[in-house]
Amino acid sequence: MLPRLAVVTAVLAALAAYLLQPELRAAVNEAVALVVRADIAPLREYLLSFGPWAVVVSVLLQIITSVLAPLPSFVVTFVNAFVFGFWWGVMLTFSSALLASAICFGIARILGRPVVERLATRRALEATDGFFVRHGLYAVLIARLIPFVNPDVISYAAGLTSLRWRVFLISIALGSIPSTLLYSYLGASGVTAVGWLLIPLVGLGLLTLAIALLRSRSKAGERLAGPAAD
Repeated sequence: MLPRLAVVTAVLAALAAYLLQPELRAAVNEAVALVVRADIAPLREYLLSFGPWAVVVSVLLQIITSVLAPLPSFVVTFVNAFVFGFWWGVMLTFSSALLASAICFGIARILGRPVVERLATRRALEATDGFFVRHGLYAVLIARLIPFVNPDVISYAAGLTSLRWRVFLISIALGSIPSTLLYSYLGASGVTAVGWLLIPLVGLGLLTLAIALLRSRSKAGERLAGPAAD
């Protein structure tokens, strides 16, 4: 009961701050609009405008784009390296993405499916349910490697299962490494055309998906062959 009350209180406090503080609301709306448009150069200037607080704003932006799952959180990863450089961008993105994923997982675990459906949409969650049925515990790891699967929706879906916190966080951490390194490399290189990111990532995603499908078929074949062998 206490964790649920704490989460509800935090959500209500954040919502109240957003509604009652016009400057905060304007800043959040501007950031979300830039993320949705994947407008890299203006988003870079937006972060830099906060001076020494840019790191904190980046972490908050990562959390916002993750909690509101339809938003493309990968854009924040890209901009972090563009602003802070490759290695600092990698460390900032890795830690903030892990924190954001844990928050999504915790929201789902504590508040349940009705709340998650409002944050991640029912359709996305239903599609993710099937993904978990097919791939089980590996779904979290696979989702972080495939660019066209929203990892934040996966975090919500994982929170609705019996998956343990430790297993979830380890899977998220391992799965985040390839995409974080790639996005950060391109961001630090000053690539502003986000479309170029899709070429290597789609290739990596298709390879990962193919391996997962082969693994699923192999398990299905073993289950069918088992009774016959008896």
